[in-house]
Amino acid sequence: MILRLMRKLLITSLLLAAACLTAGAQLLYRISGGGLEHPSYIFGTHHIAPLSIVDSIAGFDSAFASCSQLYGEIEMDSANTPAAQQMMMQAMMAPADSALTALFTPAEFALIDSAVRLYLGVGAEQLAVLKPAALSTQLSVAQTLKVFPGFSQAEQLDIYLQRRAAERGMPVRGLESLASQIDVLFGAPLREQADELLELVTMERADELARRMADAYMAQDAAELYRLMTDPEWGGNEAELERILFGRNEAWVAKMPAIMEAQPSFFVVGAGHLPGSRGVLSLLGQRGYKVEPVK
Repeated sequence: MILRLMRKLLITSLLLAAACLTAGAQLLYRISGGGLEHPSYIFGTHHIAPLSIVDSIAGFDSAFASCSQLYGEIEMDSANTPAAQQMMMQAMMAPADSALTALFTPAEFALIDSAVRLYLGVGAEQLAVLKPAALSTQLSVAQTLKVFPGFSQAEQLDIYLQRRAAERGMPVRGLESLASQIDVLFGAPLREQADELLELVTMERADELARRMADAYMAQDAAELYRLMTDPEWGGNEAELERILFGRNEAWVAKMPAIMEAQPSFFVVGAGHLPGSRGVLSLLGQRGYKVEPVK
């Protein structure tokens, strides 16, 4: 997925910095200690990766079976109700006085139109009622689908794991609400969204970035995925990372102790949230938990 979408949906102190850097090819971690009676687990996902990745994760089935509940970023079934879809559509629509044609110069709009025609097969005029972030998301997904051409929304990895949990009778819940995730996706100031969209359509080697991020994920290398996400060469900036990545990591980790104390839990979040000095793994270590890769 292109950088912006991965950071949004996607979208991970020093106690575990060395472990995070040397973990290498690892997406599944055991969380123990810190007063927990039973370990919990956390798995890093890629929202458009093939389901086959699960079969290559060492210890995945036994870890999954040992847990009594699953927590994703959001509870996916609740996001598929008519009311939720209407909420999403409303959040994607630009104010009447801020259509795409009002936010860009004619030359800039021509660049956007070219990218939209290339990846989405329609003219940008037909999508001018969308917020820039909504169009960025659609373009990012389209670029990533070139890397994973067999992707099916019905077989999305997060949805698959939540349904698998429900079939086992495990409660399925979210670490954040749909409203908060919508705000992450589409809540930035319109001028900031417009700048990001223009940066996206003018980014050279965009397809290369999508491929490198996909390759890193399929190699189970969350550390490389994180490096790409935060590398200024690919457009990373601190303000966006704070809003989309680090702030959410901290909010999730604040909730996780009570969740794990109640029942052994299986967490499923975007792989980019795991590594790094302000990633979920490190933040859990700072709270006294032992976080180790599952072998």
